[in-house]
Amino acid sequence: MDFKFNFNDTVKVRLTELGIILERRKHDGLRESLKNISNHDIGDYVTTIDAEGYTSYEIWQLMYTFGKYMVMGSEEPFHGDMIITNGEPIVKMDDVKAKWLKRNGYLPVTDAIIREWMQWFYTNPFLPERVEEQRLIYKAKFSYYKRFDKKIVLYTSHHIETKSINEIKQGARKMYRQHVLLELWPIKQIHRIYTRWQLGYYGANGKP
Repeated sequence: MDFKFNFNDTVKVRLTELGIILERRKHDGLRESLKNISNHDIGDYVTTIDAEGYTSYEIWQLMYTFGKYMVMGSEEPFHGDMIITNGEPIVKMDDVKAKWLKRNGYLPVTDAIIREWMQWFYTNPFLPERVEEQRLIYKAKFSYYKRFDKKIVLYTSHHIETKSINEIKQGARKMYRQHVLLELWPIKQIHRIYTRWQLGYYGANGKP
């Protein structure tokens, strides 16, 4: 089963002798720096190995601490097997929801859709050398799209897969009002509504 996790989640690893040496060296360096700056002494290095032989780190902390030592052919600072705590199982979408999404126009994002969306969304186009970079960023971020008249709305896989069908329907109605109905209204009518709102909020003298 696949799991998803965050960089701030905790991972447990078994440090090798090199890993313990590097941890002690990092601690001693920090201790010396603090002494020079504030005369504060954090004490001697104490291992944080639990009863089962594991040391816990947040994932970003593990990468920051040992990343530069993870080189092919070099001695490892910790053993390859690790335990990621509190991983969230990835639940695949059921067939009923998948069919509903397809039937209602929620489709997988393609390169062509990303390019079309970028042309519509950005009034000022990117510099040519940045277009491909941005396309890859958006392709990685968004997994689904839906057309509302001429407009394209992009969705993350998390949004589509965790929302119920009713929640997606409510979001679609809101998007339809924002992207379609407003364009159909005459500009004068929109101006009258906005003016009426201004008078109600600010008052006739322009003050709240």
